[in-house]
Amino acid sequence: MNRLISYIMNGQGWGLKLILIYSLILAMVGGFNIKRIGDNMIPSAQEITYKILPIKIEQGRIINPSGFEGQFNLNLSSKLPDFKFPFVMNTNVDTLDVKNLKEGIYLTRSSLYTVTNGQVRVAELSDTLEIPQGDYTDFFQKVVNYTALALIFVMSIILFAFWNIAALFYSIIAWAITKIFKRRSSFAIRMRLSACGIILIHTICYIISSGGSLIDSQIVSILIMLFIGIFVYRGFQEE
Repeated sequence: MNRLISYIMNGQGWGLKLILIYSLILAMVGGFNIKRIGDNMIPSAQEITYKILPIKIEQGRIINPSGFEGQFNLNLSSKLPDFKFPFVMNTNVDTLDVKNLKEGIYLTRSSLYTVTNGQVRVAELSDTLEIPQGDYTDFFQKVVNYTALALIFVMSIILFAFWNIAALFYSIIAWAITKIFKRRSSFAIRMRLSACGIILIHTICYIISSGGSLIDSQIVSILIMLFIGIFVYRGFQEE
């Protein structure tokens, strides 16, 4: 705790390095989770390829296999066999009624539907493509690895920008609190305080949530402001 107080009061910078490290850690956790899920999906994905391949597409329509209809499952967790993501293939139709689609991947004669979190994405099939039957395990593994790396890179940038904006917002809250309690502070100190408050409270809430007790985002914001308020009142000097 003394190191935390010393950093906030006497540290250098605006806490950007701290936010960058925190963003990288969160992005790496997210990338690791995506890789773990992807690795679990590979065996079932390869099993599906044996059942539906070869596929031949001409002029944006599947001509082989024709008249095929089947539903398969992608296993998302080795520990939870019932935790599956459905893959449905129906080459008897070109389009589907998206209102009735549940989460999953749907391949028709001319389109690919992806349904996740209530959102439907539709992609038209390419003009000409032929996918032979074979072992695609190495290909799936590369896709999973590159996806995880790309996610880490993108998430790091997005999270770094997001937490900096959040820190700026809470620094304004800290400034208002200093005026209420008549305390002296600088912008750099308020930014370091905000960065530490965000990281500390979010980490504690994440640990609690991992045990099954979800914490509302509004409560998290209130806890951060409470942390900042207590620190300003007890740690900042009077004007």
